[in-house]
Amino acid sequence: MRGTCRAASVLAILAVLCGPAAGGDWPGWRGPSRNGIVADSPALIEAMPEGGPTKLWESEPLHPAGTGGYGSPVVVDGRVYVFADWGYSIPKDDRIVTQNDLNGHGYVPDMPTELSAKVEAARTSEERKALDRKAVEPWVNEWLKANVPEEQKKFRGAAQARLRAGPNAVPLDVLAKMATVVDKVFPNEDALNAWFKENGIDDATRKEATKWVRTANPASRDFLLCLDAKTGKTLWKTEVPARDGQTHGDSSTPAVANGRVFAITASSTVVCLDATSGAVVWKKAPFAQVSNPHSSVLVADGVLVASSARGTVGLDAATGELLWEAKALGTDNASPAAWKTDGGTRVIINSRKLACVDAKTGKVIWDALGGGSATPAVVGDHLACVFRQKLVAYRLSAESAEKLWEIEFKDDYASPLILGDHVYAVGAPNSKKQGRAVCVELKTGKIAWEGAVEGGPTCSSPVAADGKLVAFAPGHLVLIKAATDKYTELGRAKIGGEGWTSPTVADGRLYCRIGSKVVCYDLAK
Repeated sequence: MRGTCRAASVLAILAVLCGPAAGGDWPGWRGPSRNGIVADSPALIEAMPEGGPTKLWESEPLHPAGTGGYGSPVVVDGRVYVFADWGYSIPKDDRIVTQNDLNGHGYVPDMPTELSAKVEAARTSEERKALDRKAVEPWVNEWLKANVPEEQKKFRGAAQARLRAGPNAVPLDVLAKMATVVDKVFPNEDALNAWFKENGIDDATRKEATKWVRTANPASRDFLLCLDAKTGKTLWKTEVPARDGQTHGDSSTPAVANGRVFAITASSTVVCLDATSGAVVWKKAPFAQVSNPHSSVLVADGVLVASSARGTVGLDAATGELLWEAKALGTDNASPAAWKTDGGTRVIINSRKLACVDAKTGKVIWDALGGGSATPAVVGDHLACVFRQKLVAYRLSAESAEKLWEIEFKDDYASPLILGDHVYAVGAPNSKKQGRAVCVELKTGKIAWEGAVEGGPTCSSPVAADGKLVAFAPGHLVLIKAATDKYTELGRAKIGGEGWTSPTVADGRLYCRIGSKVVCYDLAK
């Protein structure tokens, strides 16, 4: 898997797609070839040492509080680049009861009287009161199936909210009174409390009824940072456009090419910075509407490709000029991948369908079954991806994608790997505490092995280096042997962090997001 021919092929593709890159660089999401493979890795540890790998450094906080997103760090020329998507709240004085607040309590005035009466009777029944917390959800689901017919399915969400709350649900007459002041601005909390008192509503009910009334306004500040790869010291930090109220937590991974660093912000703005100084070269807002989530940007043949829920665009990487737009190719977290063919560079986009487009023009060459949030892994003329709870392999040609096989795989966020004649995937949680790793024959779809991965690795894409798989489970680093005969876990270490983040491995070092920091570990043998 790490032979000279294979490494040379990968590096040749890298030179075309991303421009010159030093050995050991990891210039974008899923690495140099966008498929999770470290082609020129030094020898790594054969087993996880007791106490975990050696921590070399941790950065200063990227932002004051919170996660700041789950985008991976990238490493180029001895520097680490990372995007921080920081959402925070600013306390406010006024109080406003919104329709969403009432919806959360299951208040639907037009629910049929007979159905509403059944829901209220069920939520206050002795049967409901006797349920422990774990039994509530199955009971609610069974009740909905038995009591809400298909023609009334639009009321299931409201009924579900009432049944979940059980005897603690806010009475419907209280919610009806609150509906008369929806969107009214009360100057402060005391004024809102006085309204409840005037309407004969006791304090306990008031507290439950107002638990979702906003007491602060969401705000946002987004940053691109550059760290010294040897020490973790911050070399520069540049604030980039953000939008207050934006959803946070799924920020993208930047890309570095030709001395510049590119990213898409929480406000759907694409930015280009000088990789050495952090100075803004250009910034563009190519999408008609702001949306979240976003892809991690790709730079291929001088074209920057970025996807959001509103579509995919191709920009001139040098100037930011819009070259093409494909509104129909919106994505849900999935990032584009590049495929080099005799006809030029193609971009594979996992939208509602799997689409192959020309990098220069955005013209759709072919499409196939796709969807979900995983990034396609492309090696040679083969592609593997996860969508619709299936791990799927294709053989690619200039005209089409031929599906080879599919197997069940429940984690639509985890991107797979193609190593030699096999496909590997890690994720697919069977429960909150256990996940699944599989090795599948590329040509046949036969499962060579599968193993249970404790900790439930989910929404995290593994990296392949030196015959090993490096994966995250929530709070843990897991090392798996990339063998084809059986599942062999080489150890795990508790390092903290979220299960959503993906590892970055460059020159024998592991770089990862843990809390508000980037942490670097030594994996070299």
